[in-house]
Amino acid sequence: MTETPKQLLQSLVDGLIRVRFVLLLAGIVALFAAFPVARRLQFDQSIESLYAADDPHIRDYLESKSLFGGDEFIIVAYRDENLFVAGSLETSPQLQPQSRQRIEELAARLNEVDGVWDERTQHLAAMLRLGAKRKAIIRMSERMLLGDDRQTTAIVLRLESESQMSAARGQPLVDQCQSELVEQGWFLFRFAHDARQRKDILGLLPTADKYVVIAYLQTDGLNYSINTERIIDWLKRLERDQPFVVTEVGLDFLGGEFFQRIRRPRRLAERMFAFCPDIVDQGIGTVANLEKELAKPNPQLYLWWD
Repeated sequence: MTETPKQLLQSLVDGLIRVRFVLLLAGIVALFAAFPVARRLQFDQSIESLYAADDPHIRDYLESKSLFGGDEFIIVAYRDENLFVAGSLETSPQLQPQSRQRIEELAARLNEVDGVWDERTQHLAAMLRLGAKRKAIIRMSERMLLGDDRQTTAIVLRLESESQMSAARGQPLVDQCQSELVEQGWFLFRFAHDARQRKDILGLLPTADKYVVIAYLQTDGLNYSINTERIIDWLKRLERDQPFVVTEVGLDFLGGEFFQRIRRPRRLAERMFAFCPDIVDQGIGTVANLEKELAKPNPQLYLWWD
């Protein structure tokens, strides 16, 4: 006699119950197998990906981008209680000499950062060089170069379009600005890098301690049963012998630069390979090649567990 749909369903349920522990074990194995891949899953976060290809808004945006560049800006703002000469705002606004000098020096340093279109940098010191129409210039600068409190000012930096860049923008910014930010209690670092699209994702955390950053991101090498605490302990022991700065921290990698030449490059190469085999097996090829890299005048520190 042919089983009814109800009987078939009951048989299926009974079968699933009998093998429930096998299915649970298979699910756990699949979870652990997929975990390393899932951690590297990335999504397209570009503006273009948010619209359909035939959307009129994205067509207008792409046309504007082709004509004028990416239109990406960085605004650097700070507070200066003595920004203007007392009483000048009501007549002919005039910056205090030391405030003008501070703006100009900071703008010049920011313009040196790779990827900044220095010809398009805007700030109050440049705008107020014009002798006439200063009050009108102040009105036009409100909430962009000048805050409502008349003590907060900003420097607006326009970035070069990606087509003009020979490399990603992020790492040069970290290299040039990290030390100053650390002095102010902030840690700037590269969190992710897409070499094909020449894009970086930067991180900024309220600490001056690189080990706090590593602990916060829980950087680990799970494929080698290396947890975050072990990585931090290994790095601290390394730092006692060879001081270094960390400029990159991710979920399963970190990088930086040693402050001085390596005293025993062969010994350090073997030590690094033992702790992080992927830098040789999936990277530089042999311990001897790693030794050559570490023997260079400005040796790099890079660890990853793929």
